[in-house]
Amino acid sequence: MRWLNHCKNDWETKQIDETRGQQIGFIHPFISHFMKKQQVITLLALSFLLLQCKKEEKEHTGKVVVKKDATGYHLWKDNKPFYINGAAGYEHFKELKEAGGNVMRTWDTTHLQSILDSAQAYGLYVMVGFPMLESRYMVQFYDHDSRTQKQYEDFKRVVQRYRKHPSLLIWCLGNELDFPFRPSYGKFYESFNRLVAMIKKEDPDHPVTTTLVNYERRPILNILSKVKGLDFISINTFGKLTHLEKDLKAFEWVWNGPFLISEWGANGTWEADSTAWGEPIEKSNTEKATIYAERYRYIEKMRKNKQNRALGALVFYWGQKQEKTPTWFSLFSEDGKRSQAVNVLSEIWKGSKVWKDAPTLLTMKIDGKIAQDNILLTAHTAHRAKVYLDTKDSNALHYKWEIRPSDAHSYYFKNKQKLLPIEGLFRSSHNSQAVFTAPNAEGAYRIYVQVSDTKGNFASLNTPFYVLKDE
Repeated sequence: MRWLNHCKNDWETKQIDETRGQQIGFIHPFISHFMKKQQVITLLALSFLLLQCKKEEKEHTGKVVVKKDATGYHLWKDNKPFYINGAAGYEHFKELKEAGGNVMRTWDTTHLQSILDSAQAYGLYVMVGFPMLESRYMVQFYDHDSRTQKQYEDFKRVVQRYRKHPSLLIWCLGNELDFPFRPSYGKFYESFNRLVAMIKKEDPDHPVTTTLVNYERRPILNILSKVKGLDFISINTFGKLTHLEKDLKAFEWVWNGPFLISEWGANGTWEADSTAWGEPIEKSNTEKATIYAERYRYIEKMRKNKQNRALGALVFYWGQKQEKTPTWFSLFSEDGKRSQAVNVLSEIWKGSKVWKDAPTLLTMKIDGKIAQDNILLTAHTAHRAKVYLDTKDSNALHYKWEIRPSDAHSYYFKNKQKLLPIEGLFRSSHNSQAVFTAPNAEGAYRIYVQVSDTKGNFASLNTPFYVLKDE
């Protein structure tokens, strides 16, 4: 990598002056890799030796660069330190600016001109993502030179077109690609390294990164040994975020370079409690807002370490998206209203809340039972749902009740298609209470309530239930 350039015959390390926009040294000077097999047990031992070239590094004259000084690593833009407080998404630039954010992250280049222009209009910057197939698609993609060459040429045209845009901050090559060790993935690494080198050549003014799922040693080691030219590593992490500092500390003898938290938020669907039939139980927006505040404080704590390595953090997801439910990761509603987490983030980033607090939801019950009670209903029978709020005037709020089928897709195969509400099931609904008829078809469902105020805020909560056929 850019921070792993080394000469195999050079055992002398050197200190790099931060004022030169150095090529970042990520690992300590003792990296080597060896294996020994014994008759009964396989002994796997790792030690590492940093081998760096003696030649002088060229001075970096770009607009955005990662530098290291006595306090650690920092991103610099236009010769000034730049800490990333931002979000991952494609819209709501105005709200991001008002909340005190400074960067938006995308995963692809669709409508990139419009996204960069919108960011510029609000004084924001963009981490632009290049969509790539995961490394497991060797037979389908990476083993075909014609396909990887077309990708190379397509990406090159994008870099050449947008490299001078004032709102461009970082190029991100792929998302959660996985970096395996086996030699059979050689074509993947060849393609990836060609792309990194091309971006660095065509645009030396902006850093290049890629993202990993959580902090795992295996992909880190493989990146160190097989990838060249990255400026830093980015990490998508949710429930494991609060373990990140400990994990980094335990492995810093191998890798102690800079990183960006490229996605963070409340626990993902794969980390949540679930019903007896495997349906993850979603927390209310109110509960999630508290989690966002707690986890950002953890991020700030890491930033204040004596040797800082964090370049910033991007909250997920700044907008509305379907992923298991329409609300799990969404910081905004389908009609553009703000959740309480948006207001919490504004208080974190600016020091005070920008908007009025959203409605506070406590819990929902169906016939007196909560989601953890594994609610089983008989088809075509009547039931009462009630949402409990902490408010002085529930009549001043607008309630929207819905029942939708549960998304049967696992988180490994995400369904981006919104599952439509089932019509005709509600017998009556009045504010915080609704009477509904259980669907006729056996299966898993969720009942949703969205509570909105007149100030552009909303809160949501849903409860999974399972319908059994009446034999």
